[in-house]
Amino acid sequence: MVAGVLGVLSAALYAFLEAQRAFDEEPLLPSEMAPPPQRWLKVLVLIALIGGIGLVSVGATMYDASPTCAYTSPIVHTWTFATLLLYAAFGMLVLGVPVLGFVFPLIAVALVPLIATLVTMVAWMREAGKRGAHSATSVLTRWLRTSNDDSAQQPPPTTIANPASTFGLYVNTAALAWLFGFMIIEARSAATLPCDAPLGTYVLGVGAIGMAMCLFDFVLEVFKDPMPPLTKLEQAKQKDDLRRRLVAYGWVAFVLVVWGALGCVWVGGAKSCAATSPSIYRLALLLSFVYLVVLAVACFAAIGIAVDFCLSGRLRFIVVFEQ
Repeated sequence: MVAGVLGVLSAALYAFLEAQRAFDEEPLLPSEMAPPPQRWLKVLVLIALIGGIGLVSVGATMYDASPTCAYTSPIVHTWTFATLLLYAAFGMLVLGVPVLGFVFPLIAVALVPLIATLVTMVAWMREAGKRGAHSATSVLTRWLRTSNDDSAQQPPPTTIANPASTFGLYVNTAALAWLFGFMIIEARSAATLPCDAPLGTYVLGVGAIGMAMCLFDFVLEVFKDPMPPLTKLEQAKQKDDLRRRLVAYGWVAFVLVVWGALGCVWVGGAKSCAATSPSIYRLALLLSFVYLVVLAVACFAAIGIAVDFCLSGRLRFIVVFEQ
């Protein structure tokens, strides 16, 4: 209950910060700096962070000290585990960015055979940190230190994102990591339960692919260069990177389509899994439903594109009236 109340209040605070950021930055010129946040907003952000840390600490202690709740109150026990998993995913993302920025240079120094590639990676990480890496600790520290005296001097605007927008990146990734991590844990815990279809493998595959995709996209989004390509060489490199990324996403989409089709066949052929392994069966049924909905939306979009192609002048119909 406390986790739900804190989550609702934090979501409302995030929505207010995002709306205030958009309101403050709308009338500004590119050379102007947004006004500093008010002190009471800083206090609320710190209270939310301290409350989240305290909630995870107390909740983990209570969860570890209550092994019988899994039998006497299974729903509350499962939701407690899901809550702790969500907060742990968010905390790992917050701590992972500065750790990666510190560990990668050490790896570059230690591994001599790969020194050329790793030096390029270090330079990329260093430039990303200077020009706008979305580290939650650095953004929050800079945001809390901003005062009216600093804004009166009107320094050039930094490229580090507003903590509200950066917070959204961390929350979205933490939610996806929580979802896919929960699938992996459920699939591993139910691996010994009898089932006449490989639904555990299906759920485990979806969880592993989803976890890899969301973490990879998070790292790219955090350490990307916010500056647009200026030279022709940079523009050509960006086009090549985009082309390779589209090819990779195409292969991933193909694997997901094939894997989802296999999962639908397995769910349709399962007879005893609903009784012997209900958690995996419900997850597999949910994934199959989501797969069918996404496939239906994709088909609808393809039909719309085809209709637009036929009616936008690319395809002409000539009707001749004769007596």
